[in-house]
Amino acid sequence: MTSAILLMAGDSLRSESPIKKQFAKFNNKELFLYPLETFYSVEEISNIFLVGQKEDFDYINEVLSNYNFENKEIYLLEGGSTRQKSVYNALKFINDHNIYTENVIIHDGARPLVSKKIILENLEALNNYLGTSTFLNESDSLIALNSKNEVENYLNREKIKKVQTPQAFKFDIIFQAHEKYMDVSVNDDASLLLMEEIKIKLINGSSLNFKVTSNEDLELLRLIIKGKYEL
Repeated sequence: MTSAILLMAGDSLRSESPIKKQFAKFNNKELFLYPLETFYSVEEISNIFLVGQKEDFDYINEVLSNYNFENKEIYLLEGGSTRQKSVYNALKFINDHNIYTENVIIHDGARPLVSKKIILENLEALNNYLGTSTFLNESDSLIALNSKNEVENYLNREKIKKVQTPQAFKFDIIFQAHEKYMDVSVNDDASLLLMEEIKIKLINGSSLNFKVTSNEDLELLRLIIKGKYEL
């Protein structure tokens, strides 16, 4: 059994939009519905945990009521003050409520164009690994700066990757890692397994699987959806 955790508790501080980015509408559909529908369509996923801010629960439930999500259980949970705490809240809920879950796949709700292919490749890798992470090759030249904000040297982009989500894990492993390193701040969940020297399987991502953080990202997403890209 596999559970999906969709993180959507962000405040959208880097966006100048009057509404939170996860609720911005594209083709009359809220942004968070795009990744939710994709995860919902994956047969291997049994239930989905939406992690948001409590003040948004009524609105989220109202939106969900307009769609047919009756074949899988969808839970709405309160997020924490950080991404890390939000993930832990979901993992702890699963554990405390004895919801049997062998695997868990975690995704940023601000990455609306994730594909089923990427999701399935992450899940399939758990047959041989304890954890996975989606990544993207770096195509631009990269530089390092000195303390004076001057170019110090060029970096080898072949050794640098962009981390995306989803990331998938054996549930017991990632839950134990979150509990062990609760007081250590990390940027993503795979980092916790690396701290335990557990090998992570890298899964090829996509430039379409970008994270919406700014107004430019919102406009790019609008153009992509208007162009009716197939995921």
